Amino acid sequence: MEIVGFNIDQLTYWDWFGLALICLVIELAISGVYFFWIASAAVVVGLLLLVVPAMSWKWQLLIFSVDAIASIFVWKYFFSKQGAQPDVLLNKRDQKYIGYSFVLDDDIESGCGYVSIDDTRWQIQGDDLPAGTRVKVVSVKDQILFVEKEN
Repeated sequence: MEIVGFNIDQLTYWDWFGLALICLVIELAISGVYFFWIASAAVVVGLLLLVVPAMSWKWQLLIFSVDAIASIFVWKYFFSKQGAQPDVLLNKRDQKYIGYSFVLDDDIESGCGYVSIDDTRWQIQGDDLPAGTRVKVVSVKDQILFVEKEN
């Protein structure tokens, strides 16, 4: 059977390896992981053709189709759920510090003070405490960290 100048009856392992390479290039270009699994199915059929060179094109397409669909479903079911979950606090950096403990660099006077955490200077509120006291962030409001002395 000939399709657009290509004789499907004469598929070789090189054709399948070529399809795998094309799928991997597409995967690199658009990144969605689906083309990776299609490429892996093409490699499986190519390797099978190395072992059984007389395999008919119908079996090749059947094995390729089943393998590609099955591997995508297996990936979606088992692995995509374990992937990166959306960071609900991504744009609420101050909320990430609730429960965070640190040692005061400066005194808290009249209930207010400042502390440097990572690369940012944060305003803090809490009981008056001297520098060197270990405190814990208990809540956040309007980008002000509320702290209390840690026991």
